[in-house]
Amino acid sequence: TEVSDAGSVPNLKFTNQNDQPVFLLDGEELVGAKQNRVLNLSVLAPANSDLIIPVSCVEQGRWSHQSEHFESANRSQYSRGRAMKAAQVSSSMKRQSGPRSDQGRIWDDISNKSAAFGVRSDSGAMSDIYESLDQKIEDFIQNLSPQEDQVGLMVGINDRIAGIDIFDKPQTLKKLFPKLVRSYALDALEQSQITTEPISDSLSADFLHTVFKTPTKSFPAVGLGEDLRFEGQMVAGGVLEVDGDI
Repeated sequence: TEVSDAGSVPNLKFTNQNDQPVFLLDGEELVGAKQNRVLNLSVLAPANSDLIIPVSCVEQGRWSHQSEHFESANRSQYSRGRAMKAAQVSSSMKRQSGPRSDQGRIWDDISNKSAAFGVRSDSGAMSDIYESLDQKIEDFIQNLSPQEDQVGLMVGINDRIAGIDIFDKPQTLKKLFPKLVRSYALDALEQSQITTEPISDSLSADFLHTVFKTPTKSFPAVGLGEDLRFEGQMVAGGVLEVDGDI
């Protein structure tokens, strides 16, 4: 829900009424309440607790209640936007300003994305871009599925690595796989032409090497665990580590 009747753009309240922790994915879109948001980082919310979670707005032109509660959408923030936000959040945490994004830049990026696809949205909502391309995006979902023991994915769009997502076990990836594929699909559809050649082993290895050599700094997580942030010239991201598991 919103944190109060007045609300706060960069914060939401998450109430976990379960006897187990609940995982929330970095970039996952939450729709409803006063305006749609995306999570600034991954969170493991403790059991039976209330937690204030850091978010970014992805619907600039609305600030009025659409519903009392948020719902989790079937998508996450498109991959290029997630990468930009990850760098912003890492920089903010290093400055001891908390896990905050540059809200203005995120709105500008969504506006540019809308223009690239010729999508007009009265509220500047990222969701309108996804919904306008729903059938094309679902073609990706129909043609991609995780392997039985797969715990992560590295995605290439044409000759560039768009990102990598790794989880603790196959069940986690299987649950989140469609949301992640949609996030990469939106960026892929923006390309004038899409090649279907697989990522080369050398490109994959170079990317992983870049990730592994990027300096990492640890911060207390929002919720359970430690948040490990890394930010370099070529990559940016974060790792939520809880009791030795990612």
